[in-house]
Amino acid sequence: MDSKSPFIIIGTGRSGSQLLGRMLDAHSDIAMGPEASFLIPRLWLELVENASTGSTDFEEKNKDPGGYLRTEEIRKQMRKLGGKRLPLHDLPISAADIEAISDGARRAIQALLPSFFKIDPTAQAWGLRELWNGTARYSYDWRPYDEVLPGARWIFLVRDPFDFTRSNAGHSGVDLSREYLRQRLNDWSAVLRHSRKRRQTGRYLEVRHEDIVREPETTIGTLCEFLGLPYDDACARLVTEKINSSPQPTVEADEVLTADEARELAGKVPDLLRHLDELGYSVPESFPLQKKSSLPTTAFASVTPGQFWAERILTLPIEEIPVAGLDQTHRSQFWKEEQTQTLSERLRDSARELLNQTEENLRLTDQLEHLRQEERQEKERQEEQRLEKLARVQVQIVAPPKPWWIRALRQPRKTILGIPEPVKTIVTKAPRPPKQTNIPVPIPAARRDFQVDFVIAGAQKSGTTALNTFLLHHPEICMAPKAEPHFFNKEFNDAWNTREIIDSYQRHFPNFNGQAIVGEKTPAYMVEPATIQRIHRYHPGMKFIILLRNPVLRLLSNYRMVFQNGATSVPLREWLQTTETLEPNSLPGEAIAVRRGHYSRQIAEIYKLFPREQVLIRRTSHLLHHHRAALEEIYQFLGVCDPSIIHPPEIVKSRGDKPTAEPEMMEWLLEIYREEFLRLERLLSWNLDDWRQLEM
Repeated sequence: MDSKSPFIIIGTGRSGSQLLGRMLDAHSDIAMGPEASFLIPRLWLELVENASTGSTDFEEKNKDPGGYLRTEEIRKQMRKLGGKRLPLHDLPISAADIEAISDGARRAIQALLPSFFKIDPTAQAWGLRELWNGTARYSYDWRPYDEVLPGARWIFLVRDPFDFTRSNAGHSGVDLSREYLRQRLNDWSAVLRHSRKRRQTGRYLEVRHEDIVREPETTIGTLCEFLGLPYDDACARLVTEKINSSPQPTVEADEVLTADEARELAGKVPDLLRHLDELGYSVPESFPLQKKSSLPTTAFASVTPGQFWAERILTLPIEEIPVAGLDQTHRSQFWKEEQTQTLSERLRDSARELLNQTEENLRLTDQLEHLRQEERQEKERQEEQRLEKLARVQVQIVAPPKPWWIRALRQPRKTILGIPEPVKTIVTKAPRPPKQTNIPVPIPAARRDFQVDFVIAGAQKSGTTALNTFLLHHPEICMAPKAEPHFFNKEFNDAWNTREIIDSYQRHFPNFNGQAIVGEKTPAYMVEPATIQRIHRYHPGMKFIILLRNPVLRLLSNYRMVFQNGATSVPLREWLQTTETLEPNSLPGEAIAVRRGHYSRQIAEIYKLFPREQVLIRRTSHLLHHHRAALEEIYQFLGVCDPSIIHPPEIVKSRGDKPTAEPEMMEWLLEIYREEFLRLERLLSWNLDDWRQLEM
């Protein structure tokens, strides 16, 4: 283990640092220490202060007119700056003394840390938590860390600032007021600015708390790669243990901030809106303000380190209580407080109080789980009633013919092989079934207002038309009759108010008759960020269904469609280089046909405004080769029942053969998307080796 190169988790409290620390501590090669409570900069400043004021140069140059040293005056000057104390190089001492003082302090602290924090020396990597640095209360310079731990890696853990504020209020037992919200947002933004100074080290990684909870495997994989360690499944499993659930309101809010009020307040915090946009967060549509009685304290679902040490302390004689054994949060509190009781008595009192709090928290956890169980049972009962009601409604749906019937009806008589002659005659002379355009559907639960719930947003030439056809047949879904309304990218007017947007959009759904789910298909939506912003303005809860096809084959299919429609007659390479194919905000020389295949950029823009659970991304090949499973997955994502309407996979297939081009052209196109394959693999945790082989 390299004692000079740990990893340090930085950021604010109530952002999942304990959870992340336990996840990493579960790794077989990692030893995780407690929260450091600024021990390193405090020791550094104390050692340097004592050594520098005792140097020869200092004594000679810092005597007052009476001949006395101005030591205490200099120390007061250093303390006035709080964490940003007087830099060592600003003191009136020689360079040789500076180097000697720095080297002595550096070696002393390096030798102390592993033993003080009880780090396992056999571990390949070790880490600490250092929270709140950058706030008005704690603002320590990063230089002492660079002196003592020159190879440290920095993991900045960040959480949505509004969720962080709510969790902080519940944990601290204070009123969640406008002023408290403003203070915490200022702290959040200040810590972010101060922490990002670590970027210059080249050993800096930002991790979102939301990604740890939603995608623990992917996040742990990124962290292990950053630390140079192999992936360990034990890390991700800890997320399911509900170590530290965020407090949520349990009663009606005393006051609710609107979106405009929250944005106005956020705009007064320096850099906050810019930080929200950079990290993929947004100002909430509403934010409840509450009294402290409305916010429960944090509940623990397992034995915490504090509870463990509290139980241990209560079983020991007073003279045997280990000071360094207590949880770091409480130890740092005792370090600062000055009380008349002895240290051992204070430790024992705190341990007893901590155990009482833990018992109360466990009781709250049991009550919360009981309420969740009742809620699940109620949802199951409602779902059963809905299915029973749906079963009573008579729905006439023409079942699709068998696959060989489809082939038979579409082919001349002489090409039908392997079928007895009498059957051939009957089949070839049989009339085709009428095309079903208006299938009678039941009206499940009446909706009070019209609202589009989902969009098939892309990608073009990737099977979206087939998927739209399948959803048209579902009795609970209302799809726009026009295959591609292009409402948000062509018709939408940014000057419209909410009522005008709803009325204009509803004109595209004349067939809406109270269906439970409403959707439409426009593959161009995912291409432009402005379109995604308009969709979010219309409905932040909108769901996205995205089908992705190998971008090389998608581009060739796009060109073939344009060529066959007579829109172009030039060769492919020349078509890609014409200025007519460019769109605003494109990269220089990047044609729209090429740009449509850069899926990672487009998906990243969606993730900035919509949570990942509202976005379903699948490959076109999944719909083609696993047709029934793909539809069941989509029905479940949309929250509708599976009506057992099976559509033949042939509908998904493109017309004609797989698009091809000359080998040189195919290699050129593969090279264009080589980096895109890597970005998409990282974003979605996919393996795209088959795409590199020009498969679907």
